Amino acid sequence: MSARLKTEIWVAAMIRRYEAQGVPVMVIAKGDVDGGAVLVKHNRFAAGCRLYAQVRTPEGAAAWMAVAGGDKAGDDARAQEMACDDYIRRERDIDPDVWAIEVEDARGVFTPDGAVVS
Repeated sequence: MSARLKTEIWVAAMIRRYEAQGVPVMVIAKGDVDGGAVLVKHNRFAAGCRLYAQVRTPEGAAAWMAVAGGDKAGDDARAQEMACDDYIRRERDIDPDVWAIEVEDARGVFTPDGAVVS
């Protein structure tokens, strides 16, 4: 059995990492401090919004999957953000232990820590 980092500690470290780069990050929904799953809303304002969820690969490695929003030129940024917010709301209705973090990143600095799978 391997030890797992508490979600609350992981979230705090992520916030510090991006705030050190001048990227505002905030907790928009706090979940279980020990083991809640995390959703990351990457808000690029006019460039769009995308929501990532923690997943596991078939090999068991941690990864991220884009579950809402988009990034195509011409997509309605407000509609993308609303889709992300709706997804967060639905997930929290199902599982109140889920965390939701918003990264406000107009400069495009944020990248998820780990692989992004489709």
